[in-house]
Amino acid sequence: MNIPGPSLDSLIHRLGECPPEFLELTMEESRGTEILIAILGDTFMEYGEHNPWQAEDPFHDQLRHKPTDASVRRHRGLLGVIAWLLFDEWFQQNASMASRAWPWMRGEEVLELSQLVRPELFTSDMDRREELVRVLLASMDVRPAGETIEQSRDRMATLDSVERSKVVQATKAAERRAREIRKAMAQKAALESASRYGE
Repeated sequence: MNIPGPSLDSLIHRLGECPPEFLELTMEESRGTEILIAILGDTFMEYGEHNPWQAEDPFHDQLRHKPTDASVRRHRGLLGVIAWLLFDEWFQQNASMASRAWPWMRGEEVLELSQLVRPELFTSDMDRREELVRVLLASMDVRPAGETIEQSRDRMATLDSVERSKVVQATKAAERRAREIRKAMAQKAALESASRYGE
């Protein structure tokens, strides 16, 4: 997050203006993938010579050939919300940086985030809107205007749904392991006690 970027408030506000129909279309069961591909193509077309979009991109086929279940619809929905955000004037004026978001959009982080948080919350919930803006900017090595690198990192750590999920899972695993150890110790103590009693 080394490069100063756009106004955080402006992008958060833009997410709040995402039309509900936009989400409904990208998450539609039968035509959602084709609608999403069209939206992404139109978005990146505005980037001119920095357009990362390719008509024969393998990612299109990956989207098309996935079974249409809830997880896929959520992934498409989040990608659609990101496209809405990337259509903002700041990204179009800074297309060389904004185009860096494309590899991130195709990656595991966006997929994982879509499974942790319902796409509509990235337009309706203030914290999730801020989180999406920040992770998108971070994918470009950009931080919100007026923030230091440390401020930006600290705030991102506070909002990070993926990292929070990992911490929760690690905590649950540690608690489960602790229960197993306590149970094993109790069983061992009971066996030793029974052995002494038998003597």
